[in-house]
Amino acid sequence: MQLTKQQTVLLAVLGLGAASLLVDRVFIRSGVTTPQAAEAQALSAPSGAAPSVQPAVSQTPQQFTTQSIAANLDRLHAQHQYDLAAVPDALIPPPSWQPPRADERSAPVPTATSARDLAAIFAKHHQLQAVMRSAGDVVALVDGKPYIVGASLDGFTLQRVTQRSAVFAFKDVSVELTLDPTPTTDR
Repeated sequence: MQLTKQQTVLLAVLGLGAASLLVDRVFIRSGVTTPQAAEAQALSAPSGAAPSVQPAVSQTPQQFTTQSIAANLDRLHAQHQYDLAAVPDALIPPPSWQPPRADERSAPVPTATSARDLAAIFAKHHQLQAVMRSAGDVVALVDGKPYIVGASLDGFTLQRVTQRSAVFAFKDVSVELTLDPTPTTDR
């Protein structure tokens, strides 16, 4: 039977492990098999050296206990009476990170001015800061807050989001906010 290189290496590692175990149990004879059996022993001082210092109080090692994490948490709760209802879940993002739902409305739109005037005011007061994809939805970050398609901002509804812009609409007027708007100069 011909052994592959991988089988040969595996047999060599197993043989080395078995030899190490044999040397440990037969020749070294440490005798320590559990944590309870281990005790501190004073080192013998070489001749002519200062005498060894003995501990003032002889303490035996504490018993090794195997309790689950849940049991330890229950014990701590019983000792300190923590209010678990007041402890937030660390893995749930805060509500401020969630985009507003499509049915949530912003401030009411004044009716005294025309839709075109409102669009100009909207474009002047809001800035698109980023466009990103989150959980299958495209999110537009406007004035530091995330908006998904269908969400409303100052009465304007987000209609669509492209790689570099977000289009909001109110009645028959739409406003496109773009990333890094280039200022126009009159010549």
